[in-house]
Amino acid sequence: ATQTITLDNAAPSAVTITTPIETDGIVNAAEDNDVLIAGSGAESGNSVTVTITDNNSSVSRTVTADNSGNWTLSGSELDVSGLNNGSLTVSATQADTAGNTSTAATQTITLDNAAPSAVTITTPIETDGLVNAAEDNDVLIAGSGAESGNSVTVTITDNNSSVSRTVTADNSGNWTLSGSELDVSGLNNGTLTVSATQADTAGNTSTAATQTITLDNAAPSAVTITTPIETDG
Repeated sequence: ATQTITLDNAAPSAVTITTPIETDGIVNAAEDNDVLIAGSGAESGNSVTVTITDNNSSVSRTVTADNSGNWTLSGSELDVSGLNNGSLTVSATQADTAGNTSTAATQTITLDNAAPSAVTITTPIETDGLVNAAEDNDVLIAGSGAESGNSVTVTITDNNSSVSRTVTADNSGNWTLSGSELDVSGLNNGTLTVSATQADTAGNTSTAATQTITLDNAAPSAVTITTPIETDG
């Protein structure tokens, strides 16, 4: 009696991972739960397994290459939020129908999902925490506690409308709106909330530091002079 078998012990070629991953090769807190990896170079219908590791822990997903050999994790992106910050290795292998697996294609990305610390707003604002009509078009906000070169965004709101400005922290982490003060003349009189956040180069944003100021730019009514003056003017 005879039977025939097929010998297929040839590993498929390595696939290609499309770069940059997440547009800049950096994964921040807003991106860490849905990292999209895609690529090409697989054989039609082959399984492609993508793994991301920090060398201690890893996450992985397997998808199927299309008729052109392209593959993507779109719809089944990887959550790397539980991995350690720093350099992560992305690897992708394809396996053919015989079970042969290619060598791994690799790329590195950086996970930075740690929000920077909250900044500090210098008080009192406008010397007394009050903004009058002479001050309402150039309110100066300043502070400290940012990381060098980070963007600091300052917003002032009356809970209906707001104005904002973004500046860059200096090498000491100090920041100021000097030269780009905020115009609050269009906001409602009363208590205004001043908030400031910093964003790092990875795009992570700190919690907001807040202070309150009072806007009072309404001139009082004109007084009345009693006449006649000196009984007869």
